[in-house]
Amino acid sequence: MNEATETKRIDQPGLAQEELPSLDTFYEEPGGNIAPGWYAATVLEGYATGKGTQFTTTDEPFKDDRRIFRLALGLTVGGSTRNLQKTFFYSPESFTGENLAHIKSLREQFKGQKSWAGQGQAQNFSITLGHLSQLEKAIGFKLARHPNGGLLAAPYIGKKMDVRVSTSKNGYDDITGFAPAGTRAGKK
Repeated sequence: MNEATETKRIDQPGLAQEELPSLDTFYEEPGGNIAPGWYAATVLEGYATGKGTQFTTTDEPFKDDRRIFRLALGLTVGGSTRNLQKTFFYSPESFTGENLAHIKSLREQFKGQKSWAGQGQAQNFSITLGHLSQLEKAIGFKLARHPNGGLLAAPYIGKKMDVRVSTSKNGYDDITGFAPAGTRAGKK
């Protein structure tokens, strides 16, 4: 057999041209930096990341006719404060009575199903409505609309609540629930 066409085994020490150091200590379990659970949180005006990116509690145009409502949050984790944001994407016309009734009927139609075939946008907004509903209950007042069509963000600044942190499928910390302050954080 010709040396150039022969398959060389590298699964046994000494057979490879160059052996690299072991990489087994470089594996990290997927997951965010904050253990999943409930934490006390305060809505912040904003914060800067270590890289200088600014996140603020605001509502602003996103793309097409959609908007993004963002809460900047300071979470009490152990003895320190950690910052996270929660974003809600929506269209201003989504809050009409007709659309909300349509979402309720779709929830009944697709009850128990993981996906709403042909109704992806409605399903996404239904999930957003669920989170906003929890937020309303946690804060203790209803959402209000700004004259520009967006949601008023300023009334949330300084408000306290408990938030549930989970790890997203991409391994990032994600806020997946809201409750009134003191009702869930620190409870076993």
